[in-house]
Amino acid sequence: MSFYVTMFDKRSNVPGDGRFYRIAGPFDTKEIADRWVSPAWKLANASDPRTHFCAFGVSEYENDSFVGPLNTALGLATSIKRRFPDACNESD
Repeated sequence: MSFYVTMFDKRSNVPGDGRFYRIAGPFDTKEIADRWVSPAWKLANASDPRTHFCAFGVSEYENDSFVGPLNTALGLATSIKRRFPDACNESD
């Protein structure tokens, strides 16, 4: 199992009309992924202000072959063969 920073876009008020996106990861533990939620949100919001209306969090997935599209911009590994850092070097 692997953990990803995820974004949920509700899209409308119709129940079930929404979509989850894996935006950063995979990470070995939920604790490590939790550290990257805020930096991923800031980057996503700077790129597209509409993401301000989306929900961000961490989700667990069985398939860890997917590499998050924000990994490069966040300074994370872009290959699943390289391990991810265990701490976030966020500067506020």
